[in-house]
Amino acid sequence: MASRATQAFATGVKFLGGANAEAYTLEFLTPTSKYPKGSFETVIVPYIELGRESCLISFGNDFPTVSRKHAAIERNGKETIIRNLSKTNPTLVNGRPVLNQYYLNSGDEIQLSVEGPKLRFNESQNGTAKMAFTKRMNLVMQQAIKPYRRALITIAVVFLLASIVGGYFLYQMKQDNEEMLIKVEASSKQQADSLAALNALNKDLEAELFEKKGKLHELIAAQEETRKAMKEPPVVQEAGLVKPASSPTNKLPTATASPESLVSAVKEKVLTVYLTKIMVEWNDNILYEDEPNESVCSGFLLDDGTFVTARQCIDMHALDASEMNFIANSGGIVTYYFKAVSPDEKVDITFTNHNMVYDTSADLYEQYTFEGIKGSVKIFDPFSGSDWAYLKTKNKQGVAFDKELSGKLNAGAELFSLGYSYGSLLKDRHVGVEPYIVKTSVSSSSPQQKYMIVSAGDFNTGNAGGPLFYLKDNTAVAVAIVSGKHQERAANGTGANIITPLANLGN
Repeated sequence: MASRATQAFATGVKFLGGANAEAYTLEFLTPTSKYPKGSFETVIVPYIELGRESCLISFGNDFPTVSRKHAAIERNGKETIIRNLSKTNPTLVNGRPVLNQYYLNSGDEIQLSVEGPKLRFNESQNGTAKMAFTKRMNLVMQQAIKPYRRALITIAVVFLLASIVGGYFLYQMKQDNEEMLIKVEASSKQQADSLAALNALNKDLEAELFEKKGKLHELIAAQEETRKAMKEPPVVQEAGLVKPASSPTNKLPTATASPESLVSAVKEKVLTVYLTKIMVEWNDNILYEDEPNESVCSGFLLDDGTFVTARQCIDMHALDASEMNFIANSGGIVTYYFKAVSPDEKVDITFTNHNMVYDTSADLYEQYTFEGIKGSVKIFDPFSGSDWAYLKTKNKQGVAFDKELSGKLNAGAELFSLGYSYGSLLKDRHVGVEPYIVKTSVSSSSPQQKYMIVSAGDFNTGNAGGPLFYLKDNTAVAVAIVSGKHQERAANGTGANIITPLANLGN
């Protein structure tokens, strides 16, 4: 506790001094007496605990199934880990129990016990660089000082005792303490004056920034009007290659449509994938059963009747060495029940993970022992190009697609995706929910086009499995599947937006 207290206090000092700190937010999805539904808690310290009492995120007695210290979230560099601290009740991430620990991704849903409160973990893109000084000070007081007050006092006492050399009399100690108190009071007054001056300066800077922001908007608007008035020559596009329309060779039809204008033609073929039920069996006994009925991913229907999504969406335990993975590959059965529904509800497909076709040839098998039972786990790597799964249906009213083109996309090719990132908000589904549109472009591709990296796309957990379209002859043609954000296996741990070409499908 002492090391965490000093670490939190050191982080708070740097943060209060203006340094940019890594931060994330926890959105409360379940209303409680302390946290209204939809409220946020910004976290700046590297370690917090969640539970019923004596925790930074405390739920009181609203939920009896939440343990006193139920879970902990710890940030280590760019990685954020959640650990289950409870011995009696599970901690779940996206509906799956955490065995020991789990690496969180932005958009992940956390639940403390099966009947407990839910929160959504969201990464902060800007850190704390633009946060107002007063908000900084409040966060430091709440997270870096208040939870560890007793530990910090203990550290201070130990330091004081270690500094005292034998031979001092009580009277001398009293005199020294009084002098120190006078100095502390003087220093506190000086710090208070400094804080007040900094606060005033901060308000002046905010006013100046607001004025500059208004002038910038005016400049952008003027530039936009100038651009519209100019007559730009039309361009043609083919797999990332841009040429003037006047080029005498390789002339292609001009792409005049925009992604937004084509969304209405394809959105009803982009489906929300709901996880309706989970059943875990071992030795003909049901170990676990739940009915979350929440949207987890996206999928889409091709015009040849094939329903397509990402493998990670239906083979949900195969990304890490989890308890579900062990059971599924050591003699047990893990069944996920799904329903894929279009926005107008005219397309409604029900299936399980066992109905889907996907490629396991590149999976890695590892020997594993869980609670004394020897078995194995099977982990698939999205970088192998196997993050696809499909199911043949009789509905051939899907979107047009081009496998050949998907294997030839070059860097710079402009794409757009449609998908659903609503999560638990779709638990009580309503007709007419619109898919999100995300514009992006190809950054690089692997040898043999096993996977591609795209940039500028704000993909969240729910976008995985959705289609990526390329504009061909003013038509949206499906060419790839969204895999989402994954940590590269490089030493620097940088993130990447990964997509899987449809050319891999069925290969």
